[in-house]
Amino acid sequence: MIKRVEKSQIRVANPSRLIYIASMNLTLSRNLTSLPMTIKPLNSRGRSIAKNSTVSMQAQRKLFNTWNEGQPVTLERIQDYFDCMKKAGYRVSSRKQAKTAIKGGILSAFPQIAKDRDLYLKLDSIFQKIATGKTQHKTTSEAFIKRDKIAEALDLTPDNVRLIARFVYATGCRISEALTIRVKNCKVSGQAVRVKIEGKGSKERELPPVPVSMFQEIKAAMRSAEYLFQNHNPRSKTGLFSREYIWQELTKAGRKAGFYFRPHFLRHSFASALLENGTPLPVVSDLLGHSDVTTTSRFYSHVTLNEKDLEAVRI
Repeated sequence: MIKRVEKSQIRVANPSRLIYIASMNLTLSRNLTSLPMTIKPLNSRGRSIAKNSTVSMQAQRKLFNTWNEGQPVTLERIQDYFDCMKKAGYRVSSRKQAKTAIKGGILSAFPQIAKDRDLYLKLDSIFQKIATGKTQHKTTSEAFIKRDKIAEALDLTPDNVRLIARFVYATGCRISEALTIRVKNCKVSGQAVRVKIEGKGSKERELPPVPVSMFQEIKAAMRSAEYLFQNHNPRSKTGLFSREYIWQELTKAGRKAGFYFRPHFLRHSFASALLENGTPLPVVSDLLGHSDVTTTSRFYSHVTLNEKDLEAVRI
């Protein structure tokens, strides 16, 4: 749910400076009073943008347009917006996301900037000076939950949510990745099932092997058709469960169990459990599908997980 910044928190900005600024030496044909909602399929580096990111950026632009109320988009106006977001309690990560969405909206409105390297670098330099706050790149201890506590919370969830959460905890994948797994990408190999997914940036990777028993239990309970976690609710147009539904149910279960619980904590706890059982960090990084794999990670990529390692993350 998108929160709206209250009008009482809005400061009046000086609309006299247009977004182009004299230093950019660019004359725009019209004032920019709202950001376009269309999101290009590729980012500035030519990489495809994930569907979830597209939805998020559209929501951020809509929120900005609602707050802006048709005023000319100026640097002062944008900075005021981020000040308001901070006062309203938005996290730094949300403010940074909004900054990216707003910058992308300006580029969409004035494509000549993206085509001219010098102009683009100048715009980039200007946006770097817009303060959003510093992100604390640290996962708090509450994100690492022991298996018995996870099991306690999952006992308080609907059957479909429990199966999805167990799978995420057993494989370390993202909720969005689990919800879109296709049955055709699950191959039985001996007593295990190998599952291929499409992760961030449309990168394909294979998850840690899943026991055949777990796979069969999921297929039977979910009546899997096209997707492993098939949503048979008539109101579902895609046959997929939404991330919001899983988030709501797990949050509710955590509250009943007496601790703070979020879907992504399953992924953090998966990694934590493997590391505690002696799995090398580079191997865990590879299993999580992180793109910033270092040379050291590649050096240890030949290390494989044994059955004992994986037992630590199965419920």
